[in-house]
Amino acid sequence: MAQAEVSAPKVDKDEWIRSLVNGQTFADVGGLWRAMNEKISVALKAGATAATMIDVEPLDSKLWEDFRARCALMNVSGYDCVQADATVPDLRERVGAFDVVHCAGVIYHVPDLVGFLRNLAAITRKYLILTSMVFPPLIENEFGTLDLRGGHCMFVPLMTDEQRKIAAAYASERGQKILHLNGPPVEQWIEESGIWDYAGWVWLITAEFLLGLAEVCGLRVIKHGPRFGGRSYSILCQLS
Repeated sequence: MAQAEVSAPKVDKDEWIRSLVNGQTFADVGGLWRAMNEKISVALKAGATAATMIDVEPLDSKLWEDFRARCALMNVSGYDCVQADATVPDLRERVGAFDVVHCAGVIYHVPDLVGFLRNLAAITRKYLILTSMVFPPLIENEFGTLDLRGGHCMFVPLMTDEQRKIAAAYASERGQKILHLNGPPVEQWIEESGIWDYAGWVWLITAEFLLGLAEVCGLRVIKHGPRFGGRSYSILCQLS
């Protein structure tokens, strides 16, 4: 398994995309939140033959409006907008497959890590770029110790008060506000409709865990590294 390089210089995902998408199809999964981070414009400007934004938000959501405004600002057009839940088993049948797929800031919000990553792989023909917020393998502060070494991760809904205090202090120290840790508590993880509420973090994972998860799912990681001062970690996987 590849070893995490949390102290390495931050990776440039836009450069990864530019190096891969010329003449290829591209999809950005779950990229509506904070439209400035979308990668559709990056891909189209780099020569992608087609680009599709896929997100669970209803098509009449303001987030789609913000995304279209962002694309107009970046002077790109001709992209597709698809409303779909990337956690469903028949994702490929719903959205199709793409040469290059990007997904950031989503995986730690979903209850089924393996199923979600396998779904992303299923819609990817050649390259998958995946980014997750990460925690360090070992956190020690005045509230105690949180040990995530050796392939461990933390299921946020079941964290004890002591564990949450440790994680909350760490998140606050690095300027993050996370629901159910140092933010408002999540009262109901599954909505009355039966749909999981994706607003809160479901998992605290490490960079090592992310790399191992990719390996378990049969993905070959060819590049990886930290972003945002080590708060997130990105991997580039080759599927063919």
